[in-house]
Amino acid sequence: MGYFNQDIEKIKFYRGLLNIYGFVRIDIMQQVYQKLYQEELTRETILKDIQTFFPNLVPNIKGNWIKHELYSHQQLNLDEIFSNMEYYIPQSKEAVYKYILNAYVEPGKNTRELKMELKRNMKGEEIYNQQLEALYFEIIETFRVTDSFETAFEFIADLGAKNMISVVPTERLTRLLKDVYTEVRLWRLGGKKVSEMPEFKRSKIQVVQKKSKKKKKKK
Repeated sequence: MGYFNQDIEKIKFYRGLLNIYGFVRIDIMQQVYQKLYQEELTRETILKDIQTFFPNLVPNIKGNWIKHELYSHQQLNLDEIFSNMEYYIPQSKEAVYKYILNAYVEPGKNTRELKMELKRNMKGEEIYNQQLEALYFEIIETFRVTDSFETAFEFIADLGAKNMISVVPTERLTRLLKDVYTEVRLWRLGGKKVSEMPEFKRSKIQVVQKKSKKKKKKK
């Protein structure tokens, strides 16, 4: 089945939003589409598109919501749990398209260092890049879907056995995992990063202030 360019754009749009939000409210989907494409996207069109491009997601449409495949088994009252959610709203099409990759995180110093530290912590005579990437992606996926870093960390502790690889978290690896966790778009936060939350920014300011006070005392 061949798709036109417009169809491909739409497929990227839907997939990107599903990976950003996990649980997508149809009205939020319409809002984002209107903002980025300057066009109206009706509910009927969305339902028809999902049926055409993502038939496996048709059973995951519940009222005003579309659930990601990873949550197909979850029978949650989404209106009750997430009705007051404040969503991250992408500012460009590219900001959505990046997330067509399932475990995308903005690349940076922390992600590079995390991969290096993971490799150092993995046991085996030879560690292949495919093994490393698979482990990294599984960690990011775990971060996205769980309700806290602590819960995610418990899953990470089990990943070694799951992948037939032993990962022994060092203090540095734990710190890097925490740092990267703050840069992942979390489903429980409506696609926002922990680093974008006001309380995280406040805690960072307080840490900086404490450090500067200590320096002044030393003088």
